[in-house]
Amino acid sequence: MAQTFRDQPLTAQVSTSRVEKTLYGLPLRRLLAWSLEVSLIAGSMVLPWGLGELLRQRSPADLVPLNPVADWVQSAIARPLGLPP
Repeated sequence: MAQTFRDQPLTAQVSTSRVEKTLYGLPLRRLLAWSLEVSLIAGSMVLPWGLGELLRQRSPADLVPLNPVADWVQSAIARPLGLPP
């Protein structure tokens, strides 16, 4: 129920039939919100990884050797994917 002012009569309250209908339905708005959230999460993972790969490929400096455990994990993941370690 709408709030009324002291000088406003009770008949001036807004009824539900006069409330403006939304342009899009709830399912479409929820789908858009979900896709925005997924794209933000994916972007927050892909963007730093892509920048790191770009810097790694273009950097003239010598790379620091990996920790032995990280080296083992990298080679274990690269083998099934068919990627060079």
